[in-house]
This record gives sequence, structure tokens and C-alpha cells, in this order.
Amino acid sequence: MLRLALVAAVMVALLAALACSGGGDDEVQRVPVRHLDFSGAELTVADFFDPPFANEYPEVVAKVNGEPITGEALASRQVMLERSRRQLRMDLTGAALPELASSQLEEIESIDPLEALIEAELMRQAVERLDLLPSHEEAVQFTREQEESFLHPKGTASPENRRQTLEALRLQDWPAENWASDERVVEGYRRSMGIGRLRGQECDDVGGSKEPTPSVFVAHVGKDCSEFLKKERTRADIIYFVQWAD
Repeated sequence: MLRLALVAAVMVALLAALACSGGGDDEVQRVPVRHLDFSGAELTVADFFDPPFANEYPEVVAKVNGEPITGEALASRQVMLERSRRQLRMDLTGAALPELASSQLEEIESIDPLEALIEAELMRQAVERLDLLPSHEEAVQFTREQEESFLHPKGTASPENRRQTLEALRLQDWPAENWASDERVVEGYRRSMGIGRLRGQECDDVGGSKEPTPSVFVAHVGKDCSEFLKKERTRADIIYFVQWAD
């Protein structure tokens, strides 16, 4: 599972073109589709950017307020979820907190990949509507801080996370150093920072406990955005072009 801040920003940037449950699809004929079967497949970071079996889905599987969610994005999301599932299953064998790891696995396995994409798009659109995107200068500074933390010998990146991050950069032809020199990296962080601000402003604290003031980044573990997303769905025009047949 890709846990590093940079990879999280990449995911946000790449999976932010999706849809949500509203109206307007009464006359649309939904195509039956199935979840991708990764049995026996060794999924790598490369499979997220070039997902296998993506051609099994229509080019566009849904729209949110006119913004398309592609079949490729749906396949990519399933790759990401499957890699997360496999990592958690491995962690369970030696987990210090097996109940926590088990609940995390159960949560991931319950996620509908299409609805997850829809909710991500709703969040992205809300960030822009509420003017929560940071300035370009803030994003550049944050990108520099993230690279410094990533490269620091005492940083939180494990050797495996570092390897996966560098591989993700290579696959996208992004720089291995001086991240702030690439506008794609900066924009990925900028959007993830906006999502972090949205979570801090609009989402509820889990368990009713007040969190410390969060950073501008998206890493808000104790946030529940379900009520906010429910409201966003009521105002959104969501059209589905597919439906699960399995």
C-alpha cells in the first residue's frame, strides 16, 4: 500500500475526475460490469498507472456535474484497493494490534470502487467551490518540505515505501529530486492540501474527540466526511453509465 505523502498526492491528482449519486440518469441505459478479478496476478505500482483489464469497462462509467469518471480510473482504483488488501493481510500475521488491522481490512473490503471515485470527485469539486486551494507558493514550499522529509535519513519513509515512491515517480517521468521544479508534482500536493483543508473545515471528528489543529495536508485520520458527502450528493448531478453485475 502506498502510504507516503507524495504518493497520496499523486493518487488524489490522478483519481480526481469522477461522479456522485444525484439525478438526471433516468433515461441512461446502464451497462452491466463486473469487478476485476486479480486472482493470481502480481500487482505492481505500474499497474496503477496502466491498470490491467481496463478495456473491460466503457471509456466513461459515470459523470459528476458533467465531469467524467473513466473506466481506466475505475480499474486503477481497484488495483489500489487490492494492493491495500494484500498489504493488510500480510500485516495481520504479525500485527501488534490485530483487531485494528482486521477492522481496517474489513473497511477496505467494503469499499465500492465506483462510489469511492464519485466521492473523491465530489470532494475535489467542493474544494474549488469553497476556495480552499492553497496558493501556488504554499504548495511549492510544502513540496520542498515533503521532499526534504522523504530524503532525510531519519524520516518516516521505510525502505519499501521509498522504493515504491521512486518507482511511481519514474513511471510518470517525474523528477527523482527537486520535486518543486515539476508543476505536476506541485499541483498534486496543492490539490491534496486543499482536500486536507476541506476535511478539517467540513468533516466531523471521529468519536467526538477534538483533534489538534491539522496540517494543510490531507492526512486527517480521525475525520468522518460521510455527512458532508451526503449533502454534496443531494446537490450533485450524477449520471451512472454502468452498474455492478456481480
